[in-house]
Amino acid sequence: MKKDYAANDWARLARLRSVVFRLPPHHPSIALPATRAFYFLDQSDPERAVRFAKAVFAAYYRGVLDTSKPEEVARVGQEVGADPDALLGAMAQPQIKALAKARSEEAVSRGVFGSPWVFVDGEPFWGWDRLPMIDEWLSRGGW
Repeated sequence: MKKDYAANDWARLARLRSVVFRLPPHHPSIALPATRAFYFLDQSDPERAVRFAKAVFAAYYRGVLDTSKPEEVARVGQEVGADPDALLGAMAQPQIKALAKARSEEAVSRGVFGSPWVFVDGEPFWGWDRLPMIDEWLSRGGW
């Protein structure tokens, strides 16, 4: 029931925001290649890493990216100006793998179980629909 509800809710939200949304047939996909590529880019060009993350998210939810396939992830990287060969190499680097694993373990240790997830003053907020609540938290100083 939850899966059907979520699919309907996401489609409804996409219509509300006028964005293309197609839940990929392979959802949820393993995102390790995309995660590793992000951390590689973030080390040298944080702004490009943000553009990459947004491009990956958009491509995934348009149904045109399988985040488990390094070649597809590298193609998205190329779209934001990254060297696709460098991204492919980085996805296999032991230090990038270790960084991605450490960040994931840190998130789990803090109780993170979904995305987007934001901590404000140590208070966890999960979901895009909590963004207005975060704004209010910041303006009021919490409650």
